[in-house]
Amino acid sequence: MQQLQLNLGTHFLADFAEVRGSHQGLYPEVLRLRRVWDAIASSALEYSRPEIPGKLGIGSRQFDSTVYWLVVLKLAEYQQNYLMPTERGRWLFEQFDPYLEYPETPWLLHYWGLEPPCLMPAWWWLFNKLNHPEVEQDGVRSQLTKFLQTHTERRNPAEMAQKDLTTILSCYQRPESFAWGRGSLLSPLRLIRATEIEYFKRSGKTGFYTQYSWVFNNRCVPTKWIVLATVQYADRKQTRQIPLAQLAYKPNSPGQIFKLGEDAIANHLEQAEGIELAFDTNNRLQAKISDSFQHSSNGIPNFC
Repeated sequence: MQQLQLNLGTHFLADFAEVRGSHQGLYPEVLRLRRVWDAIASSALEYSRPEIPGKLGIGSRQFDSTVYWLVVLKLAEYQQNYLMPTERGRWLFEQFDPYLEYPETPWLLHYWGLEPPCLMPAWWWLFNKLNHPEVEQDGVRSQLTKFLQTHTERRNPAEMAQKDLTTILSCYQRPESFAWGRGSLLSPLRLIRATEIEYFKRSGKTGFYTQYSWVFNNRCVPTKWIVLATVQYADRKQTRQIPLAQLAYKPNSPGQIFKLGEDAIANHLEQAEGIELAFDTNNRLQAKISDSFQHSSNGIPNFC
């Protein structure tokens, strides 16, 4: 992993980094993730050898994309020319959910993908800096291009912004949008809704355009992942007491990652043992994490 150094303050350096490779315009797919995982589970995979995709029965583009997704979701890591399992990857595939079939698993992988350091700057920007509830792809692309141009070393930020944005938006479309068995791993989350809208006559345009909107306060988010994100966010801030507003609206917070408001986060944390909600002296609601609360510092839940 190469940490970004160009025109970044210390805040951004702690938030995201770049990795080699590309998603190739393809979303993460369960069957491909499992197939490549099986290849690296027993021994390190020299992923750059040209014959590897054929041996796995995967096209070169699909293989490169799957390697990329395994790395950015923090299930695998590069070590020189080899692809190695991470501790999180082994926990997920060998203990918790070997075939990625539990409904809570995509939510966890979504969190791991966005948790600092996020390995996809475009993804990080879309969730943490794009605060409009409804957007058009063309307008967002120009904003994302400026962000990548300023904060990354990408050679063609406009082209990469288009590819990244198209891929990210497609990841979260409803499962019915994909062929059976070939859907995006993240599509069940339905975090981004696509709606076709007709142009107004006064715009001088005809036909339809696609408007994307965030789905806020999704009731399907598992409470245990909200708790995990809350505790890890507090750890990064080096505190055991944190305002609920900060958990909802600050970059890298549970609210930004899962698109939850203060009330939704409070409802989840009220169900958590070891976390108490209380008002401070300024009458602001705070989450207080008990010193006895047990959690894993490596991002692997120990309460599943």
